[in-house]
Amino acid sequence: MVGFGLPVAAYFWFIHQYGVNVPREDQWSDVSLIGRSYSGTLGFANLWAAHNDHRILFPNLLAVLLGRTTHLNLFVEMYLSAILLVVAVGLLIITHKRRSPTTPWIYYCPVAIVMFSFAQYQDTLWGFQIAWYLVIAALAAVLYLLDRPVLSWVALSAAILLAVVGSYSLFQGLLIWPVGLLLMVQRRRTRSAVLAWVIAAVLTGIGYFFRLQSPPNRFYVVHHPITALKLFFLAIGDIFAQPTPFSGDTAILLVGLLTFVIAAYAVIRYGLRSDETTGRPLGVALILFGLLFAASADIGTASVFGAWVGTNSLYVINILLILVGCYLVVLNRPSPKGTRAFPVASWLVGVVVVGMMCTQVVLSIINGVSGGRSTQQAASVAADVLVNIDRASKQEVRSAFVCPRIGNRVGLSRWSPWCPGGTLSPDAVGVLRSHHLALFGTGVSATDAKEGLVVPPESLGFSSNGATSVQGVAAQTMTYVVNAVGTPAPSISSRDLPAWVTVVDHHDGSATLSATNPPVGTTHFVLSAINRAGAIDEPFFIRVRNQQSPVFVSGDTKTCYVGAPCSVSVRAQGWPTPAISERGRLPSGVKFTVTSRGASLSGRVADIVPSTYVITLRASTGVGPPAVQTLRLTVR
Repeated sequence: MVGFGLPVAAYFWFIHQYGVNVPREDQWSDVSLIGRSYSGTLGFANLWAAHNDHRILFPNLLAVLLGRTTHLNLFVEMYLSAILLVVAVGLLIITHKRRSPTTPWIYYCPVAIVMFSFAQYQDTLWGFQIAWYLVIAALAAVLYLLDRPVLSWVALSAAILLAVVGSYSLFQGLLIWPVGLLLMVQRRRTRSAVLAWVIAAVLTGIGYFFRLQSPPNRFYVVHHPITALKLFFLAIGDIFAQPTPFSGDTAILLVGLLTFVIAAYAVIRYGLRSDETTGRPLGVALILFGLLFAASADIGTASVFGAWVGTNSLYVINILLILVGCYLVVLNRPSPKGTRAFPVASWLVGVVVVGMMCTQVVLSIINGVSGGRSTQQAASVAADVLVNIDRASKQEVRSAFVCPRIGNRVGLSRWSPWCPGGTLSPDAVGVLRSHHLALFGTGVSATDAKEGLVVPPESLGFSSNGATSVQGVAAQTMTYVVNAVGTPAPSISSRDLPAWVTVVDHHDGSATLSATNPPVGTTHFVLSAINRAGAIDEPFFIRVRNQQSPVFVSGDTKTCYVGAPCSVSVRAQGWPTPAISERGRLPSGVKFTVTSRGASLSGRVADIVPSTYVITLRASTGVGPPAVQTLRLTVR
């Protein structure tokens, strides 16, 4: 019992520890539906309306129900998702055990441990993702009913009903139909039962796609097959919630390839023949669902965004079904009667699957806890900004709600950000307030309003250039000011400092960095900005060379023409990099601009009388005397 109870208890603890009762991103569409339910304008068309390429009828119904009964307490939604996952895992284990009665119960503990993985933290801590868990619970219940030793018409009807619920909870719910069909074929169900299942699938699909607007980039996958294939393998390889760059990760890609090879072996060996006795068809069905999910996520994501090659904790729970399915396949040791056995291959696959499951458990705890902590931190800041949104600035809203596009004006009455999938607007916030929904139904909102806005640190850099690197001169004492933005003002600390560098925090979001007699070379260290809303670490660099007096390397004469474009490049060398300035009258229409490589004079000459301009240029490194050049600009 410990092997089953401990993962469940840890999963519920995770929600309690890191959950925050604040709507975000797509969940604002739920707030809109609940607002309509209170105003009496909620109709079936609102519940049936597509959300991107999804029909989420049943999640919408649940959202309205929770809004009216629990004031949209998102903890209730998160715990309900967890309960659905408990039901799904329990049904999968019971379904396999029913066909494999000699398998010890302890062998099913890895299934529970993996399925309650912290790697799915984005789904776990986002109540809107209850749609995923509705689909998984519907899938498990359908497989449980279709895999009964004797499939009655009552059981088949119930399975069809549950498949419809899954289908109208999310696009991937439609995958229940081909998966169920495969299981029925392997179990050699009657033709009438299979036909009824197929007819129900066709009718459900017609209802789903009727008047469903096509995504703008629906042919992207066809036109970019290599990118699509890479995305597919990244999707099935990301079972660890490992932080990766947006362009993908080679290790995750290799895990995806290995997972696909094992899954293909299991499906080809055990899924292409009938099996009326063992529990292997259940594992094959789960593998097929996971692979189809990865493919549909590939097509769907590319269709909406044009291209997306990266990893995502949102998909982990569905992809884990591939790993669990492979495990359930190899759990039945005896080979099917009348078939040739491959003891070495089966043993090797079993070892790899168990090794992957062990690795997944370890990394998911590390990455999941880290992800849960960062998710809680971001949601807490969003809750604080939401409660204080009447006096929130554009930047504070943008920091708290990452995806909205913000207008130039602030204040609730004039504030209109937008987010794909849902609208965060004055009306939506008004619904939360007037009906005491989510955090406005608890004492948290009053506390946040009293304490004021809290924004985590950001934009840590040198005040002189806003960057994280500066130049210095060997054997010269230098002083720099470092600034960080955040509310309350962050404190600035350091680590890995060389002996010749000191940092003094001023407790106002700034600090003084002093470098005494620095040696030649590039030195790097880390500065941290911390307040009660969060912390950031930023690597800093000081590049030190021997002093080089500034000298101009560009010409001192130039000829331009009346009414024609004029461009003069000004260059100077030295260390530190010289800053160039000018003094003197310029031709009308010509402007002096400082560039990353020096400076320039550019523009269309608006003078109508030819003339000669004498311009004084100065190049200063900040150390020693500046260089001076006289530029004669003749206009003809």
